This record gives sequence, structure tokens and C-alpha cells, in this order.
Amino acid sequence: MKNIKTINNLIIFLLLGAITACGLSITPKVLLENDYLLNVYDTTHNRFGYVNLIGDTIIPSGKYSMCFTDTFITYAIVAKPSGFVAVDRQEKVMYKVFAFDNGPDYPKDGLLRMGLLR
Repeated sequence: MKNIKTINNLIIFLLLGAITACGLSITPKVLLENDYLLNVYDTTHNRFGYVNLIGDTIIPSGKYSMCFTDTFITYAIVAKPSGFVAVDRQEKVMYKVFAFDNGPDYPKDGLLRMGLLR
């Protein structure tokens, strides 16, 4: 019984070593498919929106009064009449972003201040 466990552990170790040697890495599906949105600005109507890499409109211009995130991977910071909020890819409001210096708070060391939704 002890030999079977040792053999199983050895096989798992060799498989993990082979996967690592091949350069495979575990990354989010979103990054593997280049599935992100780009911020676009309509200069004629002074409106912001998001398009995919093909150029299809995903979030139409004018839905938000301003879009602060240029590359929308998992969330974006946008301006709504109620203030600055972070929205996910389904456009659900995740949290309120603290307003600072006439705009949303600046991220520092990957962090930013946020407020409670009301």
C-alpha cells in the first residue's frame, strides 16, 4: 500500500514538472482570449463607451457620463449621476469609488479608496 502511494506521488510530481517545463501557466480565461474592451470617445457628441477588439460596440457611447478605465478587463471605473462607481463586465455596480481632485481616487500600490453603496 505504501508503494502505491509513493508511485502515485511520483506520477503527480512528474506531471506537474512536465506542465511547468512546457511553459503552461494558469491565467484567467479573459486574458487567454484577449477578451477585453477598449475605451472610445465620440468627439462629435462628447460621449464615452467601450468596444471589443473587433470594434463591436459593447457599451454604447453615452451610457456613462465618463469612463476612466482605458482597458476594461474585469472591471472599469465610470461616472454615473450618483458618482464614481466600479462596474464589472455585466455592468453591475461593484462598489462606489471615492471622489478625489475632481475625479475618482487614484490607485496607489494597486489600491484605491471606495465607499459603500446606498
